[in-house]
Amino acid sequence: MSADKTNETLNLYQKEVQDFLKKEYPNDGDSAIFIGLWFKWSNSKKLQKFDKKDLKYFHKLFAEHNEHFDVVLWNSLFYTFFGEGASLKNFDEDEFSAEERAFVEKFYAAFEEQEKFYPVSIGCRYPNQNAGIKTERLLLRGLTVEDYLELGEKLRSEGDFRTYCGDKKPPSNEMERYLPCREDGFALENKQTKEFMGYVSISPNDADERLKVYNFKWYLFKKFRGGGYMEEALSALKDKAFAGELKTGYETEKKYVYASEPVEVNLVRTEMAAYDKESIETAQKAGLQHEATIHNYRYDFGVGPVDVEIYYAKNPNLIKK
Repeated sequence: MSADKTNETLNLYQKEVQDFLKKEYPNDGDSAIFIGLWFKWSNSKKLQKFDKKDLKYFHKLFAEHNEHFDVVLWNSLFYTFFGEGASLKNFDEDEFSAEERAFVEKFYAAFEEQEKFYPVSIGCRYPNQNAGIKTERLLLRGLTVEDYLELGEKLRSEGDFRTYCGDKKPPSNEMERYLPCREDGFALENKQTKEFMGYVSISPNDADERLKVYNFKWYLFKKFRGGGYMEEALSALKDKAFAGELKTGYETEKKYVYASEPVEVNLVRTEMAAYDKESIETAQKAGLQHEATIHNYRYDFGVGPVDVEIYYAKNPNLIKK
C-alpha cells in the first residue's frame, strides 16, 4: 500500500474515532478528541500520570474491540512514548487492565526494536523481508545493531574507507552513507562458525524503477577474501531475485508492523572503480557481464579522478518469454 493511500485510510479511521467519541460523550462537545495519552501538567517529581480524559477515551475505545479503533490506539502510543517520553512504568495496574497492558507492551517492544537502529543506520525503515537465505556455506540474515557497529569499525580499520573519504576519521553521518540500508542489506554469516563476515545488499535503482533494475553492493572483511564467499552470496541473491522470490517490505497501517509483497527484477547491476580488480573479479565469477566504462565518473580522495566499471546480469526468464 502506498504512503498516500495509508495516510488516507488512517485519516478515515481517526474520523471514525472522533465521531464515536462525540456520540458517546455529547457533554464533552468539541473536546471529545483522542490523539493519544498525554501527561497532565504537574510540577511534581513523582511519576507522572496521564490526563484523565485521555484515559477515559482510551479505555472506551479499547473496550469496543473495533479493528479501526485498535489501529488508532496502536499508532497513538508512538506519541505517548516518543513525544511524551513515557515508559511502561506509567501504565500501572491500577489504571490499565491486563489486556490493555499486553497491547501497550506489544507496541513498546516494536517501538524499542526500531529505535535502537537510528544511531547506526540511516536506512532503518523496516526489517529485511528476505532474511534467512542459505547457501552451501553462508546464511544471509538481517543486520543487527552490533553488525552495523562492526561494519563501521572495519571500514575504518581495514583501510578501504580511506579510499572514498580520505585519511581522516570520518564523522558518523559520513560513515552512514557507506553502510547498507537495513531493509536491503544482508549480514553474511558463516553457517559453521557463526562469524559475521561482511554484508551484501540488493536495492531498487530509483532512476530505473519502472525498468525493475536493482543494484548490488557489498563488503567482505579482509580475512575472508579469496575464498569465494562473496561470489556465493551474490549468485544466491541473484538467482532468488530472477526467480521472482525477492520481496519488498512496507509498513502497514499499524506503525512498526510490516508486511511484504513480491517484486519483479529484470536486471541487476553494480559499479566498481576500475582499479578495484578484486571486486571486478567477484562480479564476473557471480555471473555478471561488463556493460560499460564511465571515465572520470567520481573522485576518490588520495587517488584522484576514477573510471568506473559497470557490470550487470539480465533475468534469463525474460529472454525465454
